[in-house]
Amino acid sequence: MICKKCNLKNEKIAKFCKNCGYNLEVGFAETSTCLKCGKTFPTDVKFCTEDGSKLVSPDKLIPKCVKCGKEYTDGTKFCPEDGGQILAEANRKFSLITEQWHIGVMIWSVFVLISSVIGFIIAIIAMGSLPEMGYHNTSHILPVLFLSTISSVVAFSGVILLLQRKKKGFLLLVIAYSFTFILNIFSFLSPHIYVGNIQDVIMAIIGILCIGIWYAVLQLKKNGISAWSTLE
Repeated sequence: MICKKCNLKNEKIAKFCKNCGYNLEVGFAETSTCLKCGKTFPTDVKFCTEDGSKLVSPDKLIPKCVKCGKEYTDGTKFCPEDGGQILAEANRKFSLITEQWHIGVMIWSVFVLISSVIGFIIAIIAMGSLPEMGYHNTSHILPVLFLSTISSVVAFSGVILLLQRKKKGFLLLVIAYSFTFILNIFSFLSPHIYVGNIQDVIMAIIGILCIGIWYAVLQLKKNGISAWSTLE
């Protein structure tokens, strides 16, 4: 009897695991497990009553090759057939991404994450430094800077969702960059802000181009599979 919780081999007559006390007679469909404390619950329970962690089904705790999906319960770290890492599904979301995504997609994702954080910080600093920059009437520029910080947060959230293989992350990026385009065009046209500053037009164009760049980057393939096709 292989314990569904810790994968230890027990004698066939055993009713409970000698390592963790798991009920060996309970099937996969009957329990959910807390990754934090290891306590099991009926399937209709979604969160652990001990620490509030989200529960996972026991089948997601079985170590499998991230490439071929073959199960290993003997402590093997890498699949002898294709070299894929052996991890339980509940613990391998990011590993799956690194295994499936082209390195260019990962580098671009990290670059955008860093850019979003820097943009957020710059906007926050600018909001506090407007009087020193010569903007004594800030009623027009403050809303623009505030919305720029929101756009940075939305872009950051979009990348995080993409790294979780959620297609709605791309939708958030489209919203963030479209928002940036509108803000920069508004800044260029408004007589109260930057009148004729060509930098705003350039940034607006870059914002729209970034949507296309993101889509193109997500088409990069690894092992014949694009990052875009792995999104849920």
